[in-house]
Amino acid sequence: MGNNQSSGPPTDAKNRSVDIVHEGASGYTLTSPNEDRAVTVVTEGAGESVEMTTASGTVDAPVVARYEVTADGETVIGPSRLGLAFADDDPEAVSGYEVLDVDSTSIAEEWEPVWGEWETVTDAYNELTLALRERSDRGRRIDLVIRAYDEGIAVRYRLPGDSPSTVNVMAELTEFTVREDAKLYGSWHESEYQRLDPTNVRVADPHGDRVDRLESPVVVETPDAPWAAVAEANVDGYPRLTLVGRDGGPGLVSDVTEPVHVREDRDDRPADVKADDSEHTRVEPPFSTPWRAVLLGSSLADLRTSSVLVQNLNEPCRIDDTSWITPGLGLVARTTTTEGARRYVDRAAELGFTWLVWDGPEAYYDADQWDPEADATTTREGFDVPTIIDYADHRGVKIMFYLQHFYIQRNRDAILDRFAEWGVHGIKIGFVNVGPQEWTDWHRETVRMAAERGIHVDIHDQHRPDGFARTYPNLIAIEGGRGNEWADSYPPNGETPWGRPMAAHNVDLVLTRNLIGPFDYTYNYMPDGDLALTTTHAHKLAQSVVTFHPYTDAFRRDRSGRLVEMDDPAEKLAGLSFWHDLPTTWDDTHVLEARISELASVARRSGDDWYVGVITGENPHHLDISLDFLDPGREYEATIYEHNEDAETIDRVRTRARTVTRDDALTADVAAESGVAVRLFQVS
Repeated sequence: MGNNQSSGPPTDAKNRSVDIVHEGASGYTLTSPNEDRAVTVVTEGAGESVEMTTASGTVDAPVVARYEVTADGETVIGPSRLGLAFADDDPEAVSGYEVLDVDSTSIAEEWEPVWGEWETVTDAYNELTLALRERSDRGRRIDLVIRAYDEGIAVRYRLPGDSPSTVNVMAELTEFTVREDAKLYGSWHESEYQRLDPTNVRVADPHGDRVDRLESPVVVETPDAPWAAVAEANVDGYPRLTLVGRDGGPGLVSDVTEPVHVREDRDDRPADVKADDSEHTRVEPPFSTPWRAVLLGSSLADLRTSSVLVQNLNEPCRIDDTSWITPGLGLVARTTTTEGARRYVDRAAELGFTWLVWDGPEAYYDADQWDPEADATTTREGFDVPTIIDYADHRGVKIMFYLQHFYIQRNRDAILDRFAEWGVHGIKIGFVNVGPQEWTDWHRETVRMAAERGIHVDIHDQHRPDGFARTYPNLIAIEGGRGNEWADSYPPNGETPWGRPMAAHNVDLVLTRNLIGPFDYTYNYMPDGDLALTTTHAHKLAQSVVTFHPYTDAFRRDRSGRLVEMDDPAEKLAGLSFWHDLPTTWDDTHVLEARISELASVARRSGDDWYVGVITGENPHHLDISLDFLDPGREYEATIYEHNEDAETIDRVRTRARTVTRDDALTADVAAESGVAVRLFQVS
C-alpha cells in the first residue's frame, strides 16, 4: 500500500458550492452523495439553556441548533440538541442565534492507506456550514459544520478567529436521541460490550461496579430501521468523548468533563507524573472541536464497513516517507539475555512473525517494570540491545519494547532518542492516562515524536482510536478494550465478576469496538498453566481474520517459552502454518454475516489470495458461504482449519484442503464458541 495521500480530482474541482442543501420550514437538510442518508438542522428556537450534570458539576449549556438523522427513509437519530457551554456564558443575556451565512461544499476523492482493510478508500461527502452569532450584546460567533457521507453523518463546532484569544469550554451539549424501543451496545474501559436500555444508560465495569457513562463507540439497534453507531474522530486539543444518558428521554449526550482515569491498582506512580483533573478545556480560536459521528448501515454487516468514516474525518498522512512502517504479527519474548534474544529472533523469523516484543517482567532495563526509579534509557547487564537489534535486522524481525506510561511521561525525549540510537523499531506504552485535554494531547504528541525518529507505537489499556492513525500510521496498534490479556488476570473458575473474554465478547468486538479502528487483541494461542482458552484454537485462528489489527501478538502468554524451545513446532501446532502466512493489512474486505454475540464472518484479500474467518458466540452455526467474491476464471487452493477434539496436536486443529472457484461454497457445522479459518491461495 502507498502513502495516505489523496488520489482524487484536482483541487479546483473539490471545493465548490453545490445544490446539496434544501432549505425549508423545517430548517436545512443535507443529503449524502447517494441520497440515502440525510441530516436536518434547525436553528429556530435556539437560545434556550439546558442544565447539564457533568463530572465537574452542573453547567448551563445554551442550545445553538437541533438536528435529526434519517437513513433509508427511517429516522435513526431523533431531534437532538447541539451546543457548547463557555466559562463566561450568561444564558439570560442570549435571546437566540442568527444565521450569518450558509455555505455548502461537495468533495469526492480517493486515498490509499499505508495499512488498512481496503487498498483504496473513497472519501466522498456533502458539507454544510452554518455561521451563527448570538443575539446578545457580546455577539459570540460559533459555526456548525455538518457532513453527510454514504457511511454516516458528522458534526463539529468551530470557533472562528474573531473569538477571544482564549476560550474555556465548560461542557458540550451534543445529543443523540433514539427511539424508546432501540437497544444500545456499549462498554466502559475494559468491560464487555453490554446490551442497554436507552432510558437507563448504566453499564458494569470490569470489576462489576455500575457506571453511568460509556466510551466510543456505542452501537444503536432500532427495530425495522438501519443500524447506527455513535463515535468521535480527530480529537485534537480537546478531551476525549464519553457518553451519558440523555435527560428527559431515550438516548445519549456527550460529556467531555471526565476526570483523568487511572486504574486504582496501578496508581503507584511517582507524584510528579500524577495528573490533575481539569474542570474545563482551554482552546485558542480559530479552533474546531472533534467530530461527533453517527455511522450508519442498512444492516449490521453494512455498519461494520462504515468504519472508514472515522478515518475520513481525520487529516491525510503527515509522514513523507512511510516505507519504514511495517505491520505484522508479534511474538512475545521471555528472556533477559542476549543469547536468549537471538533464539527468539530465530524462531520468530522461522515462523513468519514480523515483530518480537518484550512485554512484562522481562524488561530490557535492570529493574522491576513498576519501579518508579528505574532508568529506562539503560539496559540490564548481559542484554546488549544494539547487538540484538542488529541481529534482528539481518533476520527481518522488528523489535518492540514495552514501557509503563509514567517512564515516558517523565523522560519522553531521552527515551525516544535512546530508542532511535539503538535502532529500536517500536514502543508499547501501557497503563496510559485518558480523559482530559492534556492526555489526548499527550498521546498525539508522543506518536508524532516517535514518527520523527522512525519508531512505531502501540498504546495499551484505556486509550481508544479516533482515526489519528490515518495522519500518523506509525500508530500501528491500540488496545482500548478487553482483549486476551485478561486471561492472565482471571482464573478459569470465573470467581471474578467478568472472568475472561468469552467467544460472544470476541464476536462483539468485531462489530462494535473495531468500528473506530484497529484493536490489539493480544492472542493467547498457547497459554501456560491454568490459563486455559475459553474458546477453541480454531476460534482464535478465525478471529485473527475477522478482527482488524495491523499489529498484534499471537503468542502472548507462553511464559515458559515452549514455542521457542520445542522441536518441530509445526508438527505440534497445526495452526502455525496459518499464522505464518497471515497478512495483517488488506486490499479488500467483505463482511459476510454479522449478529451481535452470535456470529461474525469476514473475507479479506491480500494480493491474489483470500482469507476467511468465521467465529461463533453463544450458538452453533451451519456455515454455507458463497465464494462469489473470488476472481472469475481462477482456481484457488482452499486450506480449512477447524476444531477437532481427536486431533493429536496441542491446538486440536484439523486441516483439510480442496480446490475451489467462485462458483463453489464453503460449508461446515461450527460449534458454539468455536470457529473456522480458511486460506485461499490462487493457483491458476
